[in-house]
Amino acid sequence: MEPKIFTVQEANDAIPKVVALFNRIFFLNERIKAVSKDMQELMDIWGEDVLEGSNPDNKFYFEKLKLREDCFEELRAKIDELHKSGCVVKDLNEGLVDFYHDNRGEMVYLCWRYGEEQIKFWHTLTGGFVGRRPLEDLKKIEEKA
Repeated sequence: MEPKIFTVQEANDAIPKVVALFNRIFFLNERIKAVSKDMQELMDIWGEDVLEGSNPDNKFYFEKLKLREDCFEELRAKIDELHKSGCVVKDLNEGLVDFYHDNRGEMVYLCWRYGEEQIKFWHTLTGGFVGRRPLEDLKKIEEKA
């Protein structure tokens, strides 16, 4: 499948949806951590006995397990939604997303990080986040070509 190619404007237009998805992703990640901690605490208290139907916390444990599974399922769906929109998710914890961009025949990434209001950086396909350069540099390169 061919990647979606974004103009800077198209990438900027996608940011509100990407922000909304990351808001939910961050919430789900925190929820999964909290529920996993609760489950681990029950295991620390009861050991494998918590899995027995006669255990007083058995129902609570399996409710937590179901909640965690539901959160993981929704998390996968949100990530899939980002991918289907053409975004390349680089880091879920930091909210790093790249957008393919055609720089006069050379494919590069427009680079966005959660908290940024618009696309301000780009990098080569192999450059990564540490190789981010200001968008103005890309515009200068495009103008010279």
